[in-house]
Amino acid sequence: MFFRLLAGFLFILSCSLAAAEKDEFSLNLNEVDMRVLIDTVADITGKNFIIDPHVAGKVSVVTSRPMRARQIYEIFLSILKVHGYAAAGEGNIVKIIPNVSAKLEHSVPGPASDELLTRIIQVHHVDAVQLVQILLPLMPQYAFMSAFPDSNVIVMSDTTGNVNRLAQMIGQIDKNGDLKIELITLQHANAEDLVKTLTSLVSARSPGKAGLFVPSLVADARTNTILLGGDPASRIEMRALVAHLDNPVETTGNTEVIYLHYAQAKDLVETLTGVKSTSKGDINAQAKTEANTQKDLDIRADEATNALVITAPDEQMRSLKSVVRRLDIRRAQVHIEAIIAEVNYTKDQEIGVEWHTEQLKNGVSANAFTNNLGDFVTNSAKTMSVGYLVGGELRALLAAFAKDNNVNILSTPSLVTLDNEEASMIVGQNIGILSGSFTTNTSGSNNPFQTVERKDVGIKLNVTPQINEGNAIKLKVKQEVSSVDQTTASSPSGVSIDKREIDTSVLVDDGKILVLGGLMQDRVEETITKEIGRA
Repeated sequence: MFFRLLAGFLFILSCSLAAAEKDEFSLNLNEVDMRVLIDTVADITGKNFIIDPHVAGKVSVVTSRPMRARQIYEIFLSILKVHGYAAAGEGNIVKIIPNVSAKLEHSVPGPASDELLTRIIQVHHVDAVQLVQILLPLMPQYAFMSAFPDSNVIVMSDTTGNVNRLAQMIGQIDKNGDLKIELITLQHANAEDLVKTLTSLVSARSPGKAGLFVPSLVADARTNTILLGGDPASRIEMRALVAHLDNPVETTGNTEVIYLHYAQAKDLVETLTGVKSTSKGDINAQAKTEANTQKDLDIRADEATNALVITAPDEQMRSLKSVVRRLDIRRAQVHIEAIIAEVNYTKDQEIGVEWHTEQLKNGVSANAFTNNLGDFVTNSAKTMSVGYLVGGELRALLAAFAKDNNVNILSTPSLVTLDNEEASMIVGQNIGILSGSFTTNTSGSNNPFQTVERKDVGIKLNVTPQINEGNAIKLKVKQEVSSVDQTTASSPSGVSIDKREIDTSVLVDDGKILVLGGLMQDRVEETITKEIGRA
């Protein structure tokens, strides 16, 4: 043993001298300890090796010609692999460990085919789990390979040569394939219902597999056809399922009950009765089909349960159910706020200066009074006119009106109504108006009597909103303010009613304010103010 170790050390010295002269090395070892080989390769390559305590054994290697350091390192990795060891590490620090522990170590790809490598491969068109089951028998026992279904990737750890070989095989298997789209026309089943069932099945079978191609299913309700896209294998599987499900089912009749969620059953009866089936063919066949359809079609409303009872052929039934699904939807609502007010605009024609006096030690004080709505109207920040105001200013406008003596707020209604539904509000009284008087003469006596007509007097507001595209709302507004003229309360001909009314249709954006109205009444008053002179 002592002689063999000495021979090994002498060989190392001779190799080192040869490297200094030619930068090439020769290995001629016979039954040399594994650690001696590691020391020799460390001197040749300049790498630092960390040796596992379990690494041991005898090595014999003979080179036919001098080789460079890179080639020597490749031979060294092959020798380790033969003896059940592997080199794992980065840069100049390499760990020599048994192959069983090698898959737990991290390394980067290098030029040597026997160096340990860990690689992540994204699979796009096949199932990564199935691919691992196929490739795992091709890997050595110490290697590692696993699939992650959520991201459809494969992680494997082995020598660089094996990893590159398996990666090439995965690339050949993971191909796009023959992706095509075909049409499947259904005879009995409903296309939309069948697509929902098959889509749920595909999603449950391969949940969340990123990059994995799954068949695509789209329903065309108009032609009761399914559009199927995918590779040949998936299309064959889907066609078989569709053919099995598209079979006639035994029923006791062709009558169905459809319970509505939002629409009124009695309102849909008239709409659905007008839906006629259309079929391809000649004129006589079409006329015959329409006659049979009118005979077999019957739609009734059950108001107690808000349901439709429909009796119709299968094709007509599918068409009617599709229409019901589109009509039985939740409708949007509109919230409308309004301010109904009387605004008095005054224009004072004054000559001179208006004075007022008070007892002061230093003489007389004078001030001009300008407290009127004109200040608010002429204020550029709070302009009020017929037209639009900036959204969000309604409360500020209401607060300004409340503080102004020239504004009489009649009502501030707030209405919520459905789209295309009229909303109305009335605040007032129902008064009696004399409409006629008669006197009858029977048996020599007069019997006078009067006829009275009842009428609503006060504030009325009728609004019908229609929501358009782009959050614009069309409003049909009818607003009326009426009151009894008190000067005619005791008139023998009856009372007079003052009435102001606006009936218009406008378009307002969501959240905006629109001012309606104008000059309703023109009244001129002349006031003369005189000052008594002082001595």
